Amino acid sequence: MQWSVVLLSVLGLTASSPVGASKIEEPFLHGDIIRNDALENLLREFIEGLRQKMLSGGDTIPVLDPLSLLLNDVKISKLSTFLVQSLKVHGIGLGYQVAFDFEVPVIEFEASQYELHLTLDDILLYGKGDAKIFLIKPRISGHIVAKLIVGFPSLHLHLEEVHIKLSLEEFHPNINGLFIGDEDVSDTINTYLKHFVPEAVKLYERGPDMQLSLVLLSILGLTLSSPVNNKAIEETLLRVGVTPRNAALENALRGLLEDLRQIMLTGSGVIPVLDPLQIPSINTDGDLLNGLTLSLNDLKVSKLSTFSVEELNVQLAIIALRLTLDFNIQVPVLEVEAGQYDLRLWISGFTLFGRGDARINIIRPALSGNVVATLFGEGEGLYLRLQEVRIIFSIAEFDSHITGLLGGDENVGSFLNAFLNYFVPNVVRLYEEEITNTVSGLVLVIGNTFLADFNIIDILG
Repeated sequence: MQWSVVLLSVLGLTASSPVGASKIEEPFLHGDIIRNDALENLLREFIEGLRQKMLSGGDTIPVLDPLSLLLNDVKISKLSTFLVQSLKVHGIGLGYQVAFDFEVPVIEFEASQYELHLTLDDILLYGKGDAKIFLIKPRISGHIVAKLIVGFPSLHLHLEEVHIKLSLEEFHPNINGLFIGDEDVSDTINTYLKHFVPEAVKLYERGPDMQLSLVLLSILGLTLSSPVNNKAIEETLLRVGVTPRNAALENALRGLLEDLRQIMLTGSGVIPVLDPLQIPSINTDGDLLNGLTLSLNDLKVSKLSTFSVEELNVQLAIIALRLTLDFNIQVPVLEVEAGQYDLRLWISGFTLFGRGDARINIIRPALSGNVVATLFGEGEGLYLRLQEVRIIFSIAEFDSHITGLLGGDENVGSFLNAFLNYFVPNVVRLYEEEITNTVSGLVLVIGNTFLADFNIIDILG
């Protein structure tokens, strides 16, 4: 009921604010452009009057900044510090369209006592305590279409269309008593909410360690262990036309990738089965990502061989002895299982820890980028050397089922798993450059290690 009174109070400012009759008449006595500008100025004057009313109140209007609600001693401050980013009036027949964009630098919420039980998209959040929240740059924009209704002796406005869009740049909560009331749990959940809430607003707005290196070495080593049609490559390189030569090289590479797919499933004399990829244990302490300490036991990664080659372009410049490869390879879904994990992560201002088992689906992971290599002669051989490598890793979605997070409470775990589904893709985007540099550097070093013993003359015959 209190919210209804507040809303009525704000709307009531229109009726209670004095407006000179001449100010209303004058805009209608000029051309369209002048009239629109005059109405914009009139609206801005009214908005400034609204700002003062929010601070001081009136005979029938309570003070709205700060807005105090008796329920749980809630206080909302800084509402009157709004900025008018844009305000445009456009005449439409007997009516007007008003396009607007308002932003508040920060809105402060305080509650001496709250009690919460929220279920949203399978996320359960509950708690009881005191709270203070800062909304950074909340924004309301959109447009209103209203028509003039002529009556005697006055004019009335009738709303025909209302379109409003809400956005929020940052969310800074300090909510005590979340879940079981443990201070560490509350601090962690507050940090998660800091990241989660702006993403939720967007959503509803529109509705290396050595063992990892060995895995990369095994995958790259498939290139050397796969049978190659020497005659086909020799014919390709001896063609006169550049375009046919490049296209044929692309076809040869695609064929090689198909051979790789089969070897991943069945293995070969020196390459083990890689789908599923089974690793007894992995341990990393800041090697893969600063702030990450992780051990994994009984790790299994499935569906690696289901990759699809979305893009593969080869450019071979014979005179410059330079080969350029652009690629984009995706997997529909990677299934990752760990019999036991032990994790501590400090990143982007929050800490996550836990121990238990894990099952994760990584939806549409992709590797894209380009590789530049040069041909050079040494002794009686002809070799490739990687000069430039840029590999970008991305994922579309993340679906986690991880037990034992933050002490093992089931509700806390459910909340964190749901949060990670939103957060991990954003972290991958946020740290894209760092991930790209790490992966690209590894491939450059490991790739050149293999290519150092790879004599192309053996292929050319």
